[in-house]
Amino acid sequence: MNITPEEMEKLMKLFPQEDLDKIMEMAEIEEQELIPVPSKSMSADQYAKSREESMLERTPIDMPQGEVEVEEIEGEEDSVGLDVIMYSDIIDEEEDEEDSSSQYYVGDELDSQMDIIKELENSIGAGKNEEDNKWYPHVIDEDETIVAYGHKITAEEEAAGTYDDGITEEEAIELLKVDIDDANKKVRDKIEDFDSFPFYLKMELVNSAYRGLIQVSPNTLTLINEGNFEGAADEFTNNVDAYLDEDSGIKPRMDRVVDALRKYAQELDD
Repeated sequence: MNITPEEMEKLMKLFPQEDLDKIMEMAEIEEQELIPVPSKSMSADQYAKSREESMLERTPIDMPQGEVEVEEIEGEEDSVGLDVIMYSDIIDEEEDEEDSSSQYYVGDELDSQMDIIKELENSIGAGKNEEDNKWYPHVIDEDETIVAYGHKITAEEEAAGTYDDGITEEEAIELLKVDIDDANKKVRDKIEDFDSFPFYLKMELVNSAYRGLIQVSPNTLTLINEGNFEGAADEFTNNVDAYLDEDSGIKPRMDRVVDALRKYAQELDD
């Protein structure tokens, strides 16, 4: 349906001045070109399209380019059937935050946790076959065989030959996530106010639980629950023979926990 400028002018008179002022302000008519005037051959849809293009042209270049939202006002239709169309401000559409695949982490936290454990557990890629790009079980000592990023193969898994044919990197990552969740459960069962800790401390405590270190230090756990983080840092390495071995892989891992505990103790004192 076509509409003339005269008909548009009559239509505009049907609305309160406040609404008209809003339209004028949105179009920045005082500083920029006038709103496109419909021609006699222009349909209502074509006019709406020209208004949309005009609004987009007026968007500052440093503003996010979103979609122009079109809102039709019901019950305000003239004799020629043209719905009055109001345009809202440019909308910046925010991307939905991607949900974490773990109940214990938000945002990039799980990735940070995985990166550290991958480095601590198997930075050299032991058990990785470069030909088929799969991970295979490898023996740490007579009591422990692991696969990929520190997953300790259980007696049941070994008997079933679960990993005999190797696992892909994607499967190794999923296995790592499961093991991280298990470490979370173990440390959360032992530390009452775990969720109140800063992420860097929670991350190191989970790292320790992943390797089974914090669980076997009841005195350290008691001191943490008492809020004595400096004392917990001292106790954590006390009487741990492997920690005294400079070549031990446990030492740098335990040092990370000690540093995190001391850092938090200092923050509480400040």
